[in-house]
Amino acid sequence: MNKTYLLICGLLTVVILFYACKKDNKYEELTQLADIKLQEAIKLAENQSCKPIEEWRIDTFSYRYVAVHPSFEKEYSKLIKEYRKLFEQANKAYKPGKSGAIVCNIIILH
Repeated sequence: MNKTYLLICGLLTVVILFYACKKDNKYEELTQLADIKLQEAIKLAENQSCKPIEEWRIDTFSYRYVAVHPSFEKEYSKLIKEYRKLFEQANKAYKPGKSGAIVCNIIILH
Protein backbone atom coordinates (compact mmCIF):
# COMPACT_ATOMS: atom_id res chain seq x y z
CA MET A 1 0.00 0.00 0.00
CA ASN A 2 2.78 2.41 0.95
CA LYS A 3 4.76 1.72 -2.26
CA THR A 4 1.64 2.17 -4.39
CA TYR A 5 0.87 5.46 -2.65
CA LEU A 6 4.44 6.72 -3.22
CA LEU A 7 4.33 5.63 -6.87
CA ILE A 8 1.03 7.45 -7.47
CA CYS A 9 2.30 10.58 -5.71
CA GLY A 10 5.52 10.47 -7.72
CA LEU A 11 3.68 10.11 -11.03
CA LEU A 12 1.28 12.88 -10.10
CA THR A 13 4.20 15.15 -9.21
CA VAL A 14 5.92 14.45 -12.53
CA VAL A 15 2.72 15.14 -14.47
CA ILE A 16 2.17 18.42 -12.63
CA LEU A 17 5.77 19.49 -13.24
CA PHE A 18 5.55 18.74 -16.96
CA TYR A 19 2.24 20.58 -17.23
CA ALA A 20 3.58 23.59 -15.33
CA CYS A 21 6.73 23.72 -17.46
CA LYS A 22 4.93 23.27 -20.77
CA LYS A 23 6.47 25.58 -23.35
CA ASP A 24 4.07 28.03 -24.93
CA ASN A 25 4.83 28.16 -28.65
CA LYS A 26 1.89 30.31 -29.67
CA TYR A 27 4.11 33.28 -30.54
CA GLU A 28 6.38 31.20 -32.78
CA GLU A 29 3.46 29.45 -34.46
CA LEU A 30 1.63 32.69 -35.21
CA THR A 31 4.81 34.35 -36.47
CA GLN A 32 5.49 31.43 -38.81
CA LEU A 33 1.91 31.47 -40.11
CA ALA A 34 2.14 35.23 -40.68
CA ASP A 35 5.40 34.79 -42.60
CA ILE A 36 3.80 32.10 -44.77
CA LYS A 37 0.96 34.49 -45.67
CA LEU A 38 3.46 37.21 -46.54
CA GLN A 39 5.46 34.83 -48.75
CA GLU A 40 2.25 33.75 -50.52
CA ALA A 41 1.40 37.40 -51.22
CA ILE A 42 4.89 38.03 -52.60
CA LYS A 43 4.74 34.92 -54.82
CA LEU A 44 1.63 36.28 -56.55
CA ALA A 45 3.80 38.93 -58.21
CA GLU A 46 6.76 36.71 -59.03
CA ASN A 47 7.22 35.56 -62.61
CA GLN A 48 4.63 38.03 -63.88
CA SER A 49 5.23 40.20 -66.88
CA CYS A 50 5.14 43.83 -65.78
CA LYS A 51 3.80 45.08 -69.09
CA PRO A 52 2.05 47.38 -69.51
CA ILE A 53 3.79 49.04 -66.60
CA GLU A 54 1.08 51.69 -66.20
CA GLU A 55 -1.28 49.08 -64.75
CA TRP A 56 1.05 48.07 -61.93
CA ARG A 57 1.65 49.69 -58.56
CA ILE A 58 4.44 49.14 -56.06
CA ASP A 59 3.44 48.16 -52.55
CA THR A 60 6.02 48.71 -49.84
CA PHE A 61 5.36 46.12 -47.22
CA SER A 62 7.40 44.92 -44.30
CA TYR A 63 10.86 44.30 -45.70
CA ARG A 64 9.92 44.02 -49.39
CA TYR A 65 8.71 45.95 -52.39
CA VAL A 66 5.97 44.08 -54.22
CA ALA A 67 4.64 44.83 -57.70
CA VAL A 68 0.86 44.48 -57.61
CA HIS A 69 -1.41 44.18 -60.63
CA PRO A 70 -5.20 44.65 -60.56
CA SER A 71 -5.66 41.09 -61.84
CA PHE A 72 -4.58 39.63 -58.49
CA GLU A 73 -4.93 42.63 -56.18
CA LYS A 74 -7.95 41.21 -54.31
CA GLU A 75 -6.14 37.98 -53.50
CA TYR A 76 -3.00 39.93 -52.58
CA SER A 77 -4.96 42.25 -50.27
CA LYS A 78 -6.65 39.27 -48.61
CA LEU A 79 -3.28 37.61 -47.90
CA ILE A 80 -1.82 40.86 -46.55
CA LYS A 81 -4.86 41.33 -44.31
CA GLU A 82 -4.42 37.78 -42.96
CA TYR A 83 -0.70 38.47 -42.47
CA ARG A 84 -1.40 41.61 -40.44
CA LYS A 85 -4.01 39.83 -38.32
CA LEU A 86 -1.66 36.91 -37.55
CA PHE A 87 1.25 39.25 -36.86
CA GLU A 88 -0.90 41.29 -34.47
CA GLN A 89 -2.00 38.11 -32.68
CA ALA A 90 1.63 37.01 -32.43
CA ASN A 91 2.59 40.33 -30.86
CA LYS A 92 -0.22 39.95 -28.32
CA ALA A 93 0.90 36.39 -27.53
CA TYR A 94 4.52 37.42 -27.02
CA LYS A 95 5.70 36.82 -23.47
CA PRO A 96 9.24 37.94 -22.71
CA GLY A 97 11.41 35.08 -21.53
CA LYS A 98 9.03 32.35 -22.71
CA SER A 99 9.47 32.49 -26.46
CA GLY A 100 13.18 31.89 -26.67
CA ALA A 101 13.94 35.57 -27.06
CA ILE A 102 16.71 37.03 -24.97
CA VAL A 103 15.35 39.38 -22.36
CA CYS A 104 17.75 41.96 -21.04
CA ASN A 105 16.93 44.18 -18.10
CA ILE A 106 19.33 47.09 -17.73
CA ILE A 107 19.47 49.24 -14.65
CA ILE A 108 20.99 52.66 -15.13
CA LEU A 109 22.47 54.21 -12.02
CA HIS A 110 23.11 57.94 -11.83
